[in-house]
Amino acid sequence: MKPFLHSLGVPSTVEVLDIRIGKPPLPPKLIPGPDLSNCPHTVIKVGLLSTTELWIIDTAGCQYGFQEVLVPFNKYIADKAGQVVGEPTIYNWTETKDLDYFSTLPSMNKSRAQKQDREVERKARLHFADFVDRHVSADILDGSVSEFDNKLDSLVDRLKIHMLSFGGSQNGTRA
Repeated sequence: MKPFLHSLGVPSTVEVLDIRIGKPPLPPKLIPGPDLSNCPHTVIKVGLLSTTELWIIDTAGCQYGFQEVLVPFNKYIADKAGQVVGEPTIYNWTETKDLDYFSTLPSMNKSRAQKQDREVERKARLHFADFVDRHVSADILDGSVSEFDNKLDSLVDRLKIHMLSFGGSQNGTRA
């Protein structure tokens, strides 16, 4: 899988970053599973090569009560009282890399429910990736602001329909 911004032709750096969240609005819980209060939270850090801008993409922040998915890096660290854990690594993940890793951890495989939840998550991610592969292309960035807004609105509508089709087809087939 090629990183999304690169596939759109946007010169950028994309890295995986682990952050310890200091001020979560909600304590994360994994049911059934281990206490996650000391577990680092993984986000994606994006730097645009044409500017000094740095951004955080936090697709799983909702487990902490975070609503924003795309946040300027400095704002994210300040608002969350975040501490970077270790060095960033180059983003080369597939849609299910973390799930593949979790399947190797004894603490994440104590119950059948954990395994079933992971399998549903895997299928949902692959269903979403199928949508991206089929419907998101570099031309989404072409045109005026209003043209982009129209393309984005259309994309969101089609995505909602596509993801709703997953609810009825959790047997692993792509709709």
